[in-house]
Amino acid sequence: MMDKWLENSTVVKITALVLGVLLWMVVHFNQQNTSGPQVPAVRTDTVTDVAISTVGIDADQYYVSAIEPSKVTLRLRGKQSALARVSPGDTRVELNLSGVDEGVHTLPLKGIIDSSGVSILEILPSHVTVRVEAVQKKEMPVEIQWTGSPADGFKAGEAVITPSKVYVSAPSSRQELIASVRGTVDLSGADEAIQSRQVKLSAYDRNGHKVDAIITPSVVEVEVPITSPLKMVPLQVKLSGRMPDGYSIASLTPNVDHVTVYGPQEYLNTLELYDGLQMDLTKLQLTKDTKVKLEIPLLPGADKIEPASVEYDIRVVPSAERTIKQVPVTIIGANDEFITSIREPEGSVIDVTVVGAPDLVGALTQKDIQAIANVTDLPPGTHTVPVMLNLPSLIYASSDYSGQAKIEIRAKKVAANPSVPAVKDQTPDLGDTSSRDEPEAPTDESGAGNGNGNGQTTGDTDAGTPGDGGTGTNSVSDGSEPGSGYNSGDTESTGNNANP
Repeated sequence: MMDKWLENSTVVKITALVLGVLLWMVVHFNQQNTSGPQVPAVRTDTVTDVAISTVGIDADQYYVSAIEPSKVTLRLRGKQSALARVSPGDTRVELNLSGVDEGVHTLPLKGIIDSSGVSILEILPSHVTVRVEAVQKKEMPVEIQWTGSPADGFKAGEAVITPSKVYVSAPSSRQELIASVRGTVDLSGADEAIQSRQVKLSAYDRNGHKVDAIITPSVVEVEVPITSPLKMVPLQVKLSGRMPDGYSIASLTPNVDHVTVYGPQEYLNTLELYDGLQMDLTKLQLTKDTKVKLEIPLLPGADKIEPASVEYDIRVVPSAERTIKQVPVTIIGANDEFITSIREPEGSVIDVTVVGAPDLVGALTQKDIQAIANVTDLPPGTHTVPVMLNLPSLIYASSDYSGQAKIEIRAKKVAANPSVPAVKDQTPDLGDTSSRDEPEAPTDESGAGNGNGNGQTTGDTDAGTPGDGGTGTNSVSDGSEPGSGYNSGDTESTGNNANP
């Protein structure tokens, strides 16, 4: 019977149609199922070495000195694509210290992630141990250190620091280690002032090691003056001219007695005082107390001087006159090859009349006056030379002073020795020496003066011929013959008169 159906074309067609419809339904159903949404799988990931940040602590009162452990691991959960987008900055772990006091505490951690589609599954470990210390604050001065050197010939002055003091906050265990707060300024090659330099500060212990601390403010402003070499020296004024008749200066008081001189170091090394200032008393014509302001001149070699002027407070009084008796006359410039002696004035002393303020003149002594006869380059013979006076400041010789001295210069005599042949030219060439071919008869060189002299000579000097009145007591020669003056130049003298 089946064979008959299969032979029937109508049956075959119907069967084929039914199979086609069934096949279409199967294919269409599978397409609907496969074209629908697919749910992806959820995965986990791990982020290591995540730092712990603290929140909620009062930094003015407390300091976190330790967190153990200091880093943790996060386990994340999310889709594969979301996990792939997570960067290190998207995750953080916070430790909330709100209300926590000084001491050691074990506290939970809170994880935060800023990437969508990802959550924190676990924090490993979930708790940490934290040590909290009380903060101590103290005020400390700021110190500035230099590195490098200014340009050649320049020097750095004292730094101006703003502010000059700062507050240093640190836990009690560390505060006692802090010895200084310092900043550094580089001066290499500087030839002008450093202005408004911002300098960062750090705290240091006594060994120069940095100490972790909070410095408020942490940056200061520094100015450093850069100057050429300088030296402070006394200021000296040179008085010239004379006061009006009948008036004298009792005191001359400057408002500054030292000046600062700037210039090359070689010049400053030779500078002991600054003497370029002059005051012309004749021009001032002072008859009463007054103040005089003088500009300080810039001497050759100096670049600058501070201050640029000086003011003198001058006290003027009526003059007093006084005569100082028996002032010794001293010879300077004597030649060692000759014997130089004073013939006049008698006794090698003069009277000197001086003028000045009563207090100054009244206190004057013989030792305060130098009477000098200069015989430099004078040939042998008798000469009349002026006697110059060196007087204390503000005291003058009377207007009619005209002191003079009569000086004798003669050659040294050479003693004859019978056992030694005479040697020519033993005395300086003073002209015709034909009369000196034969040695002169020996004289008494024992040193005793033979007249009215009050001194004693020793060595190879001429004490004077017998009966000459002991002129050797006033002579000044090669350092071995006494006289009435004081030591000057290459001469040396001793005697009864006081040395000025």
